[in-house]
Amino acid sequence: MSTLQFTLQTDRLVLKPCETADAECMHELLEDGSVADVIPGLPHPYSLVEIRECIAKDIELDLNGETSHLGIFQKETNQLMGLLMLVRIVKDHHYAEVGYWLGSDYRGKGYMTEAVKAAFKHWFDQFDLNRIVAHHIDGNKASSNVMQKLGMAKEGEFVQHIWHQGQYRNAVWYGLLKKDFYAD
Repeated sequence: MSTLQFTLQTDRLVLKPCETADAECMHELLEDGSVADVIPGLPHPYSLVEIRECIAKDIELDLNGETSHLGIFQKETNQLMGLLMLVRIVKDHHYAEVGYWLGSDYRGKGYMTEAVKAAFKHWFDQFDLNRIVAHHIDGNKASSNVMQKLGMAKEGEFVQHIWHQGQYRNAVWYGLLKKDFYAD
């Protein structure tokens, strides 16, 4: 099933695949560099051309069922606020990894927890997952808080696992089983 055939809604948000037309808004969200500070591998500056190419590639991967990328839009304004992605989907073992980011103006308001919770409900079933994992670089307290609010359990810390902005950083890993997600 293609992830491009649906929209998820919460009280305040609409989650839907981004289109290349969203590139300019995404560029503005990424322009201040604060997202690149906590997302290893995200270039900064990130050109508009690169963002358009990335969205086009994400659409192709989503159509093939290899990933699921969802823009996080404010329901009232239809303003793009950030992105959720389900990647590294391992169908044989029924698990995948989630990643996410939010523009600086939208942080600290509970949007990300709300968005990820809605996406988890969809992804656990759509991809027949038993487990979703996530990680953040050490020091990313906001991401850690989101993971904990979702009921994800801290499973370990990989020392000097990621090369980020000229230094090795630890990766802090969390996991969530489907049965535990639905137990709440």
